[in-house]
Amino acid sequence: MSNFLSTPALSAQQKAKTLGIPVLSRSQYLEVAASLFGYEQYKLMKPSLPGIESGLKRADAALILDVGSANRRAYRLLGDDHANFKAAKQNVELLVDELRSLPAGPLYMSEDDFYLDHVQPFYEAHFLSQLNTNPQVSAEHDKVREHCSRVEYQDSDFIKPVWVSREVWEVSLGVSIEAPKRTGTHNESDEYLLAWCEAQFQKLDRAIVSTRIHFLDARAQATRFYNTTSFGERIL
Repeated sequence: MSNFLSTPALSAQQKAKTLGIPVLSRSQYLEVAASLFGYEQYKLMKPSLPGIESGLKRADAALILDVGSANRRAYRLLGDDHANFKAAKQNVELLVDELRSLPAGPLYMSEDDFYLDHVQPFYEAHFLSQLNTNPQVSAEHDKVREHCSRVEYQDSDFIKPVWVSREVWEVSLGVSIEAPKRTGTHNESDEYLLAWCEAQFQKLDRAIVSTRIHFLDARAQATRFYNTTSFGERIL
């Protein structure tokens, strides 16, 4: 029975034949598509196809493809021959090109690309708002001699890969909130906040998330900077 993946699989196969590269069967392209969508096998994905198709039509949906898993799957399907490594990647690229028209929203080739569009532009405003709305952060801010108003990125991490997380996908964020720059360098009297929080996105399926971001309350620690080899000392 045909479904919304049938046409992309057929088109990718026809293009592979035109290019003269080793070609997968249509059923094998569906297996590769399952890997792109975060599924181990197409038969596991098949019952979810109506929900996946519905999720892709949402205006706030983003599709984050598991390209690494798909490359490995295509390589195995072509025969695990080193000569087929390039052909496996080419077959995946052809299939991805055919899938680009499916989501109403953006398609991403990695979690990092999604982060750049849907987390990075928003976390600074969230942390600054917490200075006034979050009692724990505000109390730590009161321990710092100067008013902190400049957010500096420190760290971020995906708590779980998007394809294995359940109802929500979480991204952890760590920043320093500092006083406005004057000299451009730290000195022994510098005091600032270390702050961290999680950003959440609703899961619509294994590889489909809502782009609507939800920040959890931040936590903060007043800190005194010593030198570039130290993370500083907590201000009690």
